[in-house]
Amino acid sequence: MTKKMQVKSNMIYFYFLVACLLFQNPLTCLADEKLLVVTEVWPPFRIASPDSKYGFTGIDIDILEGLERHLNLKIENSTSPVYQGIGNDKDWICRLD
Repeated sequence: MTKKMQVKSNMIYFYFLVACLLFQNPLTCLADEKLLVVTEVWPPFRIASPDSKYGFTGIDIDILEGLERHLNLKIENSTSPVYQGIGNDKDWICRLD
């Protein structure tokens, strides 16, 4: 490959990267998104604990805390029996605002 072809190839690659960055929605990284999780008491996965962050402790809550930490996403917990959450469009099992 000649030097001229190499420069042209690098320019195309550079413009492709710039186009990819420009066409991304810049507001998505600034959005204040939160994940709403509707739960109920269900030992050993979720145990009622009013002193804890979500009002529950257990395996599921440990997983939610890990997701919150690694995804930099705020997670809100709402208590509702499952049979009420499934039929309700507003508070379904899991919703991303």
